[in-house]
Amino acid sequence: MKHSPKPWTTDGLCVFDADHKLIATLSGFGHEAIATRRLIVAAPELLEAVSQAFDVLGQLAEHCAFEDDAPEFNEGGTGYEARQVLRKVISQATEKQT
Repeated sequence: MKHSPKPWTTDGLCVFDADHKLIATLSGFGHEAIATRRLIVAAPELLEAVSQAFDVLGQLAEHCAFEDDAPEFNEGGTGYEARQVLRKVISQATEKQT
């Protein structure tokens, strides 16, 4: 699945892609609404960063293949669990299984 081209911008109520096509119209005012708009605008870069982190953790896990060398990449370890969370987020954003 391909998303709208980045960067995304907002005029305060609407979110636009790099081609200035409307992505979303948002309602609400105040700090929560502003934070939501900022999060939506940052979504393409966040997805890219999450995908890179997923790949890097996978590469680290391959280089640390021995259980005694890097237990954090074994099931239940922090590296393993972080990669599972990243996998879930990527899947939710792309409908793609990683």
